[in-house]
Amino acid sequence: MERRGSERVCARLPVEAEREGKAVVVDLETVDLSVVGLAVESATSRPTAARFEWLAVSLPGEAPVRILAERAGAPADAETRSEAARAAYRIKYIFPRDRRRYEAFVATRLAQA
Repeated sequence: MERRGSERVCARLPVEAEREGKAVVVDLETVDLSVVGLAVESATSRPTAARFEWLAVSLPGEAPVRILAERAGAPADAETRSEAARAAYRIKYIFPRDRRRYEAFVATRLAQA
């Protein structure tokens, strides 16, 4: 079971994953975001078994934010969906400029909720 102490915001954003050092176009979308983690979902592929992945999250109207993410398991509501198509990640590193943009996006969405 996934546990995040930070507030989450629902957001559907396209994500591209870098797996085994190669940019792989994987049909991923974010399910929810927080400043410390995110959950992604795929209609066409299983999440990788790798512990770490670089994820490029496309923010609306901006360049993608590159996030080094650590696989945390299936989201807490995985019972209602196919666990094979969902994965939760802890954010391990974001480049400082990307972190400011990502956190601003999350904060704006939280304020709108």
